[in-house]
Amino acid sequence: NSGPRMRIPGVMRWGRVLVAGVLAALCLCPLGSDGSIEVSQEAADAYKKAVSAQRRGSFAEAEKGFRAALKDSPAFPHALVGIAEVMTDTGRIKEAEKAYRE
Repeated sequence: NSGPRMRIPGVMRWGRVLVAGVLAALCLCPLGSDGSIEVSQEAADAYKKAVSAQRRGSFAEAEKGFRAALKDSPAFPHALVGIAEVMTDTGRIKEAEKAYRE
């Protein structure tokens, strides 16, 4: 996506530091010295909506949002973790394990 880019701050401050950091490394997603990553604005917006839906317990909406974020920024580690968390929250453990590996 060649549209505007957005830095997602706080990889180093988030509760999922290890998983997000490992996924970022595996995906070769560039991390800034402050722990931020760059994703498209569309991906950032979809991710924020997905997190909000997840917090409300709207897991189908959350998964849809995380997938939309990945469509625009395929190496977005937070969205990958989000999908796996939704799968875990909904009892889809095998799918979650596969998502964590991808």
